[in-house]
Amino acid sequence: MNANELERRWDWQNKTGDYNPDLWHQAGQYKYRKTEPEKKSSLVMRKHDPTKTWFLTAMHVEVIATHPTGEMKTKRDTRTFGYYKGWNKAYAAVKENRCNMHECLYTYLVMENIGEGVHALCTDEQWFKWTGKRWKDCRKPAWAKGMTNWALG
Repeated sequence: MNANELERRWDWQNKTGDYNPDLWHQAGQYKYRKTEPEKKSSLVMRKHDPTKTWFLTAMHVEVIATHPTGEMKTKRDTRTFGYYKGWNKAYAAVKENRCNMHECLYTYLVMENIGEGVHALCTDEQWFKWTGKRWKDCRKPAWAKGMTNWALG
């Protein structure tokens, strides 16, 4: 098997997700060997990790002005209600609106996965919008693009 044939098979395997480890052993190309197929979505992965800490932060936002370039000036009030170990527990708390996290004020809520340490980064987030009766999953709002770590600042 020559290098071109090997490259074509590698490209095909990457596109289809079909992985044959014997192909790479036979060709002696250990440096390109894929260790594990990535079939799970990030949502499935985070649901099954009970060790991660998820912070729940609600916010009230008023857009004061919008620049012609799309940049928005906003006034924000936030409150971090707490945290849970594991995505399932945090998600259940949001869906139940545990302890009335809406408080007749907050319109958005974000669940953030933040690790321990000083200046720890948010590695994953899930956004919700208040619909009048409950929190509903939503995309990250335009005014929040580029901002993270709502819980810890």
